[in-house]
Amino acid sequence: MRRVVAVNLSPILLLALERDSSLVDAVKVSEFSDPQYVQTCKELAPYMHLLLHGVCQCSDWGRFRPPPPGNPYFRESIDLSALKTALDVAKPDYISVHLERTVVGTVMGDEREEVRASGPAHDSERFLSTLVEDVEFLRSLTRLPVHLENTYARYAKESKYRDTGTYVSEPSFIAEAVRSTGSRFLLDIAHAQVAAWYRNQAVEAYLAHLPMESVDEVHVCAPGDGRWRAPRSACRAR
Repeated sequence: MRRVVAVNLSPILLLALERDSSLVDAVKVSEFSDPQYVQTCKELAPYMHLLLHGVCQCSDWGRFRPPPPGNPYFRESIDLSALKTALDVAKPDYISVHLERTVVGTVMGDEREEVRASGPAHDSERFLSTLVEDVEFLRSLTRLPVHLENTYARYAKESKYRDTGTYVSEPSFIAEAVRSTGSRFLLDIAHAQVAAWYRNQAVEAYLAHLPMESVDEVHVCAPGDGRWRAPRSACRAR
């Protein structure tokens, strides 16, 4: 098994690659709705492996982030044109998506309305069932395997959305999601640190219960504090 080290595409990385193109094995890419970004990826593709992250969802969601699979309006959020470009340019071996229960927005005419999971649609069994369907939809759409990335219940404490899917950070639920969807596991170290903090658990103990036998990719990074984001990199086993 060979380890492949990839780093997020950024102006700093491009400058570094001009000096030494062997600095990394691959470049992690995602924003294929930006023409300039797409052009940069096309220029990199002939000599650098591109590691695609995400499924090119529409960015026009106001203060909301586009919903991951398993959540309402996930399929409608995919920018099919951008995704096609990403598949053509990056030629990925698989698709990676977040395992996360979110607050999402929906378009009501020209207005946006907050939608919070509630009732039967909010329980873990219903979410898991929808997740399985959405992952299968992605496989059919892209003809590629899907990897699930661990996240955390980002509304678990401070906000009015404190009941939003806290189960998604449970190691047992993550393992079941990977198994039920037939996916592989993308381990994000920063997300694991935050999840462990919300659970009042040591990071080492939390990591020990995740489905490590299914890991093919690791995001090596540190949590941001809301004002900045730590440099992110990915290490993929090939």
